[in-house]
Amino acid sequence: MEWLFRHYWAAAVDPATWRGSADPAPEDLDVELVRLVYGLIVESVACGTCGASLDPPTDVEWISGWFTAARIVVTTRCRGPQRHRHRAKVVERAGDLRLGRVRPA
Repeated sequence: MEWLFRHYWAAAVDPATWRGSADPAPEDLDVELVRLVYGLIVESVACGTCGASLDPPTDVEWISGWFTAARIVVTTRCRGPQRHRHRAKVVERAGDLRLGRVRPA
């Protein structure tokens, strides 16, 4: 039965051997760069639901899950009366940041 849980045992003994921990976390500079880039992007993007302009990014954070790739998630809201929430995902592949579209959440 141990062969079924070999990844979990490897992570308990040496976390660097587990494939999920091999993804490097983005540095603080990457997060700040994404904050600046999306600050410029949302100035020219309208809300996908009501057409109002968007606020500057309110939350830019690095998220890493057990079964998902590490990514940076950017959230903002529109300036309309409903304050629709918008989100964009940024992933790192082969050392490059891939910027996602700003979409209603």
